[in-house]
Amino acid sequence: MFAVGLVVYISVTKRAIRMMAVMLGGGEIARRTHRIAMTIYLIGGASAVLVSLFNPLGMAITLMSAVASSFGGTAGLFNVAYSKPCAEPPRDFVIGRHHVIVFAGVLVTLAFAAVLGPTVYLH
Repeated sequence: MFAVGLVVYISVTKRAIRMMAVMLGGGEIARRTHRIAMTIYLIGGASAVLVSLFNPLGMAITLMSAVASSFGGTAGLFNVAYSKPCAEPPRDFVIGRHHVIVFAGVLVTLAFAAVLGPTVYLH
């Protein structure tokens, strides 16, 4: 399982790097790759840690688990953020801010926190 997981993780990280290169191209504009990847990394990790605060099993183990799984598990985003720029010409790439999508993301995160934050017990 470890070997399969490692191969899949590396494959997904390489694909993310290629996708960012296709979206942004190379050159100076590719510096956005760093900001995009680090924003995803930090917001995802912070959300997991905040959700872990609802777990009744103890703060120390909960925070260690949330920090390890969310920040450690998504460390491949550092490879995306700091990958070498591609040789393609730079492209202008703009992601609009859609308040409906942001609101939906907040709602899904709150639902995740309400359902899984307190711990699910299987009887």
